[in-house]
Amino acid sequence: MRTLRWICTIWFATLAFCGVSEAAEIGWKASGTGGAVAAGGAEAVAAGISMLEQGGNAADAA
Repeated sequence: MRTLRWICTIWFATLAFCGVSEAAEIGWKASGTGGAVAAGGAEAVAAGISMLEQGGNAADAA
């Protein structure tokens, strides 16, 4: 029982001292009309935008 109490004390102390970090502020905001593109890189985003501008859709871009 003493070991369990010690483990719980250490666990709660760790939680208390770690704290919670603040979320980072977003430095930019994208906006538009008629579609959205999300991808892993800038070239993939450009290709998706190009596909939408040509009248394509998400299935065409994939």
